[in-house]
Amino acid sequence: MHLSNQFPELFRKEQYAVEIALMDDKDLQDVISDELLAHEPIDGVYNKDYSLIPIGSLAGRGEAEHIPEKTMAVGFETFGAIAIEASVKMGLSKTMEQRSKQFVSNGRLDESAFAGHLADTFGRSVALRQKQKWQKLSAALFNLGGIPGGHLFFNHRLRVGGLADVPNIQTIYDGCPLFVPPTNAHPAASDGSLLGPTSMPVGITTDFAGAIADTGGYFNAFQFPPSYWALKRVIQHFKFNMQFDDNNERYQYSPDTLFVSSYNLPRWIEILRSHYIEPTAAGSQTNRENVFMVESFKLSLVDSPYLIGNTWGVGKAKSRAIRILDPSQTEEPWAYYRDEDNRIYYCSYEKEWGFHICNWRAWCMGAYSVDGVTPPNFGAEAAWDQIPAGV
Repeated sequence: MHLSNQFPELFRKEQYAVEIALMDDKDLQDVISDELLAHEPIDGVYNKDYSLIPIGSLAGRGEAEHIPEKTMAVGFETFGAIAIEASVKMGLSKTMEQRSKQFVSNGRLDESAFAGHLADTFGRSVALRQKQKWQKLSAALFNLGGIPGGHLFFNHRLRVGGLADVPNIQTIYDGCPLFVPPTNAHPAASDGSLLGPTSMPVGITTDFAGAIADTGGYFNAFQFPPSYWALKRVIQHFKFNMQFDDNNERYQYSPDTLFVSSYNLPRWIEILRSHYIEPTAAGSQTNRENVFMVESFKLSLVDSPYLIGNTWGVGKAKSRAIRILDPSQTEEPWAYYRDEDNRIYYCSYEKEWGFHICNWRAWCMGAYSVDGVTPPNFGAEAAWDQIPAGV
């Protein structure tokens, strides 16, 4: 039995209908890529951008003085790249033989019926698995972003097959992991400063164990359990200490999203929707109104089962600081061909995925995995609502 030249188009139409149905049922929903991160088109295999060092603060001048001259400079180079992250094929000849009574009549293959069957089975499965893979990859930005020393996932030279134009590093553009504690702060591009000129610590330490001192600097990773007091600290640090540009000039940027692991979702719902918060320190007996019930402090709650348990973070959704790359559609992801060596028809699928990190300041983790696999351990949950002494 042979497939005619019209079969690819028949399958394409059937596959389109299957994917529309999956979208209507929200089976192809990707909360991380669709709700949290911005998207950027890409035509080649990698994109390159520059962070600009803005001019310093403006000054006045006397009546007879010259207008002061300011210049802008290029800061860090940022790179993003794509690679084939979904690839699969299936032999069709066996399926046609096994279902010959269903699709063959008078020795001829009913290609329309067979295309519908293939889309409902193999096509549906591929669409679901591809979306699951994309969610895992997007979550890896957060799951692997706090590993000390970085991770190969962030090495774009590997992603583009070794092109020398792309840096061979497993960190982000400034030589640091995406999420760092105070001991490995992000440097400013202008002078390498590790903290803003008017920044202040929001606590004594940045971890539940009380081991890492809070410097108030350019860091974006804490190690606190899901709790009301921890969320307040992280947001306070995000707004007051993280929002300086690469020339150490302050600007205003507020988080609007709380991204959490589905493992901790019920606890986070309790925290955000409770009108009153119980005391968080020993000896205190006064309940307080939940600040996150106030309109200007309300956060969109987004959860994912692909985010490691007990980890969480706050950020500005779709801020273009972290971007998912959308490759130009140069060819159809589905292909159909016959291997003349064994005379078997195959259906194959390939699709590319990538990312581009341009700014670390849009996301701050309240808790993160240090190896990209293991959830942080904060002990018994009953103790999470109390601020430990010395923290």
